[in-house]
Amino acid sequence: MALNAVEIDTSQFRIIPHTSEDLQYGSSQVKTTAFDGSEHRLSDTEMRQVHNILTHWSGSGGLDEVTALDNFNRFYSIFPDMEMPNDLKSYVFFTRPELNVIDRSGDTSYSGKKGGLGLVNRNSQDNRLQHMAMLYPEMLQMLTKDYSEVHDFIPYLQGRTESLQIPDYNIRTMDFSIPFFNYKFTYPTVTNESLTGGTFEATFREDADLRITNMMQFWVYYMDAIMKGIMFPSDYHIHHNYYDFMCSAYEFVCDPTSERILYFAKYTGCYPTGVPTSNFSHNIRSNVENRVSVTFNYIKVEHMEPRILKDFNSNSRPTGRRIPLYDDYFGVTGQSLVGAPKVEWNSQKNALFLRWYERGRNPSADLPSALATYNSIEMSSRNILNAKNSVRATAYGNGNVTKIPAARSGQSATGSLSRYLLSNTTAIK
Repeated sequence: MALNAVEIDTSQFRIIPHTSEDLQYGSSQVKTTAFDGSEHRLSDTEMRQVHNILTHWSGSGGLDEVTALDNFNRFYSIFPDMEMPNDLKSYVFFTRPELNVIDRSGDTSYSGKKGGLGLVNRNSQDNRLQHMAMLYPEMLQMLTKDYSEVHDFIPYLQGRTESLQIPDYNIRTMDFSIPFFNYKFTYPTVTNESLTGGTFEATFREDADLRITNMMQFWVYYMDAIMKGIMFPSDYHIHHNYYDFMCSAYEFVCDPTSERILYFAKYTGCYPTGVPTSNFSHNIRSNVENRVSVTFNYIKVEHMEPRILKDFNSNSRPTGRRIPLYDDYFGVTGQSLVGAPKVEWNSQKNALFLRWYERGRNPSADLPSALATYNSIEMSSRNILNAKNSVRATAYGNGNVTKIPAARSGQSATGSLSRYLLSNTTAIK
């Protein structure tokens, strides 16, 4: 890191008492002194590192976390690092149902390409299924078990879920009263009523081709067709008495780093019961609503149960290297489109973390050419990464710093990579 190449006198740093966000160094907020006496302007990454060092709990003569927890606060003092931040990050993951619609060995008339995915022969004559296979083959496969070998989720819904309702955790009480004297006692009973059998609403951001609406509408239609005997589940589901149209929904609430898990919950036995097709009602004076609020029924909901983490990791089987959220070397965020996540335990920090990994087997290899655009995006991301690595190798070798001209003529200072990137933007592009 560039911070290692800059001499920083931490005794000159001070924190404004009422907030941990205002960082000052001497009379300047963004400058420090390099080895040769020249000024060095701290980059965003360096400022973040210094901020974390100065605001972290200290056990040497300062306030530590144990002291803050184990004492009474008579003046109601506020310690910023103990307050809940305003920018918590939440993630929602829906697992795939196992609709009996896709058969790799079946008729491929509606798969979009030769040798691709076909429809289950028993249900292939259904007009709605044929229509869905022709227009939205990728969304149809996301409703089946065979979409991916490395995870059991519907990846497209994760990035488009804007809200998900979580019910309160309540315990039912029972009253006991004494006649005539009107004494009343209240006893707790069980929490089953708040954990089983209910509904929740999830809101998704619709895309330009109305994929979310069509996926949910076909999901509801499939259940209706099964109940009417128009379509049929697989022999496996019939034999084992399994519902093939149900899924699970996970929610993880993380701290502002988007990695450390603070809260988690799981819905089990979910299925959509209502699709807001009324959004497309004609109104010449307003636009069509671009949010899709879908009502789901569920069998059970659980909060902070350790087995949720085990279930999540059994639904996610990532392979390959981990993709960091932030590239400290280049001072930029990591890739946005990544592979499956995984929950990991960090024994040093005594916390759970949500980690993201690179993509495994590419499911779009089995899909029609409609997903060729995604492959192009993925290839472009790889080219960008290779270009970054090339810059790192040629300009820096084994180190993280290089000599660049200082602000004053005749001097040189050790600078960060961000300064090199700014001065060589055209060449890097």
